[in-house]
Amino acid sequence: ESQGIGLLEGMACGLKPVIHNFPGANQIFPSEFLFNISEEFCEQICSVSYEPERYREFVKENYSLKNQLNEISDIFTQLEAEIDLQQNGNPAASLL
Repeated sequence: ESQGIGLLEGMACGLKPVIHNFPGANQIFPSEFLFNISEEFCEQICSVSYEPERYREFVKENYSLKNQLNEISDIFTQLEAEIDLQQNGNPAASLL
């Protein structure tokens, strides 16, 4: 799964994330949850503390429905401003 929805669902339930550093993982998850080699995986499993509330908060703060809808709305607003600018040649249109 490319987005890591299953990982985010697990974190929302308070499960400890131990995530292979796949391409793009560092854009979704904090680096302390990522591992590159099996030794790092074992270290995370054995030595990193278990903080279920922290995992839940990460998902809530970064991937709640409200946050996602706001991000989508911002994208549409930006696209609309760019279209207006292209159609009208008016730089002020990009500020709308």
